[in-house]
Amino acid sequence: MRFKGKYKLDAALDAGNFAEKMSEEDLLTLGSQLGHAIEQDKQSMSGWLAQSDEWTKLALQVHEKKSTPWPGAASVKYPLLTVASVQFHARAQQALLKGPEPVKAAIIGYDHGGNKKERADRVGKFMSYQVLHRIPDWEDDMDRMLMLLPFIGLSYKKTYMSNSRGMTASELVLPRDLIINYYARDFEKCRKTHQIPLSTNGLHSQMKRGFYLEVELDEPAQPDTGTEKAISKAEYTYEGDDVERIIWECHCEIDMDGDGYAEPWVVSMDRDTKRILRIATRIASDDAIETNAGGQIVEIKGENFFTRFIFMPDPNSKIYGIGLGTLLGPLNSAVNTLVNQLIDAGTLAVMPSGFLGRGIRNSRGGSMKFLPGEWKGIPSTGDDLRKSIFPLPVKEPSSVLFQLLGMLVESGQQVGSIADIMLGENPGQNQPYSTTVQVLEQGMKVFQGIYKRVYRSLSTEYKKIYTINRSMSVDEYNNILDPRAPMEATDFVEGEFDIVPASDPDMVVKGQKLLQAESLWAKVREGLQVNPTVATARILDAEEHHDIEELMQMPPPQPSFEMQFETKKHEDEMQLEYDKLGQQRPLTEADTIKALTQAKKNAAAADAEMPKLELSASRDAAAAYNQRKDIEVKEQMAKQKEKDGVRKATGQSG
Repeated sequence: MRFKGKYKLDAALDAGNFAEKMSEEDLLTLGSQLGHAIEQDKQSMSGWLAQSDEWTKLALQVHEKKSTPWPGAASVKYPLLTVASVQFHARAQQALLKGPEPVKAAIIGYDHGGNKKERADRVGKFMSYQVLHRIPDWEDDMDRMLMLLPFIGLSYKKTYMSNSRGMTASELVLPRDLIINYYARDFEKCRKTHQIPLSTNGLHSQMKRGFYLEVELDEPAQPDTGTEKAISKAEYTYEGDDVERIIWECHCEIDMDGDGYAEPWVVSMDRDTKRILRIATRIASDDAIETNAGGQIVEIKGENFFTRFIFMPDPNSKIYGIGLGTLLGPLNSAVNTLVNQLIDAGTLAVMPSGFLGRGIRNSRGGSMKFLPGEWKGIPSTGDDLRKSIFPLPVKEPSSVLFQLLGMLVESGQQVGSIADIMLGENPGQNQPYSTTVQVLEQGMKVFQGIYKRVYRSLSTEYKKIYTINRSMSVDEYNNILDPRAPMEATDFVEGEFDIVPASDPDMVVKGQKLLQAESLWAKVREGLQVNPTVATARILDAEEHHDIEELMQMPPPQPSFEMQFETKKHEDEMQLEYDKLGQQRPLTEADTIKALTQAKKNAAAADAEMPKLELSASRDAAAAYNQRKDIEVKEQMAKQKEKDGVRKATGQSG
């Protein structure tokens, strides 16, 4: 765009509605230039939209009256595209939205001590509950998107924090409602304009809340007849008491400060009058602004609220995609033509017509119609009647056309992967299960690449929700999770986890997952180096059991049969001994009482004899003492006598 403002970027970051700080002249200039650019973007995508309308009518079996080759001719649409789209929708839901926890937090980097795994489990559990129960209509929008995607080839999701509802929103946006230049080269940076329907009352409320500027808007332009009327109908414009307006919410880049670098903005304007109602920045934080050493802006990373889902890339555009409508549409149209020709030929064969000559005198005049079994009389002879009737030469329905029809239908089934076995029909009683699974796998090869593209887009949407959750309150987080494992500051930090769908896009057939899990368990039985616990978890997951962790918690090991037998035998012996003791208990109690009584008598007798015993003991002790003294005196006298004898013998004196 050529618009170059003179406003400071710091003021833009602080302002809620930057349009309040701009002059009326600049708002009108910006609205005119931006509106012209959006009209050019809309014109560039008109061809793609026209084709998508044709494929939509074909897939939805919209009945259209025909006037050729005669009014009311056959107008049958063979459901080739319809069946292919329904089959893709049914398989995609199972392959991409797995069970009650569709979101998984994959750990990035080394997990020291298992702390990351605990946080990853919390994040995955919370975000799974969030997308299924907290985000309005998320599951319904995914269901609708997977139904529209195969024949349109393109859909969008808009993920943002809804201030009016106070919660995260992730809404389905149809390709017609998001204007993007068909020849744009980068989806992240290109100009995107979301067409939002808004009633008169809704517009009044937004102005009074201060979300939009309070300006006078002219009456919206009424749609013209023909193609323009059909386009306006798709844009939600209708005649009624409360006329809706179309607000263009343009996510673009505009140089507001005049430094030569266009900053990311969201500009809301009225489609019919091109009056700007709101301007808000798409810069999430100061960290999104990269500057050099001189303080000059090098790059500004703006938020992208839209996620693109494509069925197959469009060879002519880096933004748009193609679906089965582009691949099967022409073939389906040819099949429709052949079917209608065969029906019309059968109609002519069973309802002949021709010329009547003048020789037939019909009193009533004009054509005559007959009921089955009816005969009409006319004033003409049989010979005159035979000569005066000339039926038109009509052949039976052509067998060649029927064979050609079968060939085209078979070709369409190959493109759409809707063979008999893919529709759930029995392949045969003698075909092995493994062969059937391999046939299914080969039939799904066409769609595995498509599932991976949708898988990547779904992962991008989850990452946007993960980023928004960083500003979530702790109470809201902990109300859903176990309060014993509260939210940590690192649960929603960038670089810790990779938020991805819990499903595996390579496993699009349940039987394929079961076969792989059973093959893993066979390796465990063969004694190979495979963890049996992990193999068991894979089998339970392939069979889509819930609460796998609870199922994997094994009870304490039970004793063997021999040990149980010995334990029972010992318990029986102990019980037998206990019973014997029980029988002997009365006798034992009597003996105990008798022994206690005798003990008491002995104690009393001992108490009575105690003084006598003490006196006798004293006497005995005294006698023993005197006896020891006598012995000692005698020993001393003998020793002295012996010494005296020795002295006499030696002549020594005393």
